[in-house]
Amino acid sequence: FTDIVSTLSPKKTSDMLDRLYSAFDGLCRELHIFKVETVGDAYMAVTNLVEDQAADHTERIAKFATAASAAAEATLIDMEDPKSGTVRLRIGFHSGPVVANVIGSMNQRFCLFGDTVNTASRMETTSAPGRIHCSRRAATLLAQQSPAISLFARGSIVVKGKGEMETFWVNEGGSSAFLLSPPPGVPDDSAHPPPVPEGVSPHPRSKKPQTSLKGRLLGHARDAAAPKVDGATFGTPAPPWRGGWQVS
Repeated sequence: FTDIVSTLSPKKTSDMLDRLYSAFDGLCRELHIFKVETVGDAYMAVTNLVEDQAADHTERIAKFATAASAAAEATLIDMEDPKSGTVRLRIGFHSGPVVANVIGSMNQRFCLFGDTVNTASRMETTSAPGRIHCSRRAATLLAQQSPAISLFARGSIVVKGKGEMETFWVNEGGSSAFLLSPPPGVPDDSAHPPPVPEGVSPHPRSKKPQTSLKGRLLGHARDAAAPKVDGATFGTPAPPWRGGWQVS
């Protein structure tokens, strides 16, 4: 993102982000995703927060991530120079409990806090351009909520502040990799996906020749099995909040 911005005027940078984020906003409305905030090249959203989406929160976030990636790849960096290429996102998400609140007394904004947000952020930073990355917990929930969405085991990677984590690539076509038993706190409500068929790579790679843009899409998928945490909205009684995912 820094490299791209260095070649554009402030006006063109603003125009590019406006076109990109407007497309994401439309997807949020369509999929009933709650947009939390945008910070520079980051877009933060959440599911199962202001609406009860316990049955499909992770499925919604995965569909949003997939659609957002496609929308970005259709967004020109510079409308006056098509050769400048299109946007690509590095996406990651995680599911777990968060605390939601409105902070301060001036220019108030809705904020999410908790290790779930941090883990979602790490899923994004350890992802790759044009790919969707998630934690094992989120992958297990996604396999239960939407078996048709493919998951490929990435294996264990070292994540800053977390140590080794088992992670997965999402929705890259082909057959799903085998998911192990669910992590603690996640009920095993469905049969495991089958093992990876012979000849199917568990580590597919995207080779689309498009310009990379770091666009951290932060969002959160609340875990129906997680403990309830009190939060607050803008002057209204606070229902219990929980969840978390991120993308870039």
